[in-house]
Amino acid sequence: MAGTRFAALLLIAVLIQAPSTGAVGADSVLANYSFSETTLTQWKLPSKLREISGLVFHDGRLFTHNDQLGIVYEIDYREARLVKAFALGKKTVRADFEGIAAVGDTFYMVTSNGRLFIAREGGNGERVPYKSYKTKLGRRCEIEGLAHDVPGKRLLLVCKQPRSNELKGRIAIFVWSLEQERILESETIMVKHSAIHDLLSTKHFNPSGIEVDSHTGHLLLIAARQHAIAEIDLNGQVITAFQLPLASRHRQAEGIALTADRDLIVADEGGRGKARLAIYEPGS
Repeated sequence: MAGTRFAALLLIAVLIQAPSTGAVGADSVLANYSFSETTLTQWKLPSKLREISGLVFHDGRLFTHNDQLGIVYEIDYREARLVKAFALGKKTVRADFEGIAAVGDTFYMVTSNGRLFIAREGGNGERVPYKSYKTKLGRRCEIEGLAHDVPGKRLLLVCKQPRSNELKGRIAIFVWSLEQERILESETIMVKHSAIHDLLSTKHFNPSGIEVDSHTGHLLLIAARQHAIAEIDLNGQVITAFQLPLASRHRQAEGIALTADRDLIVADEGGRGKARLAIYEPGS
């Protein structure tokens, strides 16, 4: 499978319309992307990635995972080819995987009920052993999104849908300590729904992916249901939020990642069609 080019991948270049963002500060990450002037490069992905979910850019490479199986894929997003895939377990583990992060040679995946799976990076076609932890977050909310906050030596798990009264009216981003291997309740980041709603034409914002910008520490949240994206700081203050341009190009935005070259990558689940990988280059 490594090195195989997929003829089914289709490059689509489209000019996109400017979103309504409200006021955006000079330190905003999203302010660097001139959606009205730059070109969106978008690839259709192979059928095996139809249920693509989270994204992570790590060690100069882009990785993603399957929604229902513990399989990690490396994608060459510049040449539109699948580089390799490795699976968790002698028999591939099945779960509702909703996010991926990487630290060193270790990969982390999270399920919708908050269970963390941990495994080292494998070679193409390799099966790797794994371990898992119960965060016990599933009874409080549906988790959908995972990211590594490097300075804090922690993982961030974002809540898509609250299941407890304590979280109503807020978006919760939980913190998992890599050193203590537990949730740090006191470090939970809370975002008021109303702060995002004021910038959007929708009443809800249900995150489906999260990314940490290493330059500013800001968090980028993408929401598949609302075709929207938001930027917040580590104190939970909303910097900007807007609906993604050309919603038809973002059928179901599940993953988000920033590359070392500052390209913003969004993965869309395929549904009944092909999954897509969109690349936004920063504008001048």
